[in-house]
Amino acid sequence: MKVIGSIFWISLCVLAFLVAAIAVNQEKVSLSFLYWRTPFELSLFWWLFGVFLAGAVYGSIFGFIRRLRQSSEIKRLEKIITQLKSKHSALKTDGSGPETLSS
Repeated sequence: MKVIGSIFWISLCVLAFLVAAIAVNQEKVSLSFLYWRTPFELSLFWWLFGVFLAGAVYGSIFGFIRRLRQSSEIKRLEKIITQLKSKHSALKTDGSGPETLSS
């Protein structure tokens, strides 16, 4: 837990330093790609903040989708485990050995 706490505080300090460094740079810029150019100018801080926010939203959405898939897979596998356990206990009470399973 100490390692996780250290990583958290170091990351927080680095993030605070980067935000402070970007906040100082208030020069207005417009983005351009090939022949396209944004019709407005914003400070570098707001551009980077927007990109960070878009990445956080994008990551959260796909993380949520992945979590839904994993939980449905876990439920499916738990159901199979329950069925196998009930079959196993039924075989134990019948007195059947493992030789009846392989035939």
